[in-house]
Amino acid sequence: MSFIKIKFAESLENIDTEFQRCVDEMFRLAIARVPLLERKWRPQVDIYEGDDGILVLAEIAGVEKEDLHVEIHSRMLKIYGKRETPNTEHMRFLLAEIPHGYFERRISLPFPVDANSAKATYADGLLKVWMNKLPLERARKIPIKKND
Repeated sequence: MSFIKIKFAESLENIDTEFQRCVDEMFRLAIARVPLLERKWRPQVDIYEGDDGILVLAEIAGVEKEDLHVEIHSRMLKIYGKRETPNTEHMRFLLAEIPHGYFERRISLPFPVDANSAKATYADGLLKVWMNKLPLERARKIPIKKND
């Protein structure tokens, strides 16, 4: 059984931060008790825009290349796969912060992209997806004819 140490603050200046830290620690301990429940998680991403394309970086350390998938539609990028749970047989958890199991991230892209131009690389736990932008549709002026 785990215990949570409660310490009363001498001043109320940082009470919000201290309370949040205690709550976070309580949930960390509770989640550590059920780490093998394979819950869906979302990798963190950065998105960069260049003159002619979009670069998406996704942090997905510990995922085998064969378990990683990328789908691109006109204005949507989907990154999904599975990070295997490490073999921890005959061990107990003290802290479990790294998510395992199925993950998925859907990203709405700010511009339409050319799916055929997409290139993806994966190294050192970082997935890089480059996509060329499609030209934006421009409004077309339609002449109005006189009805005779």
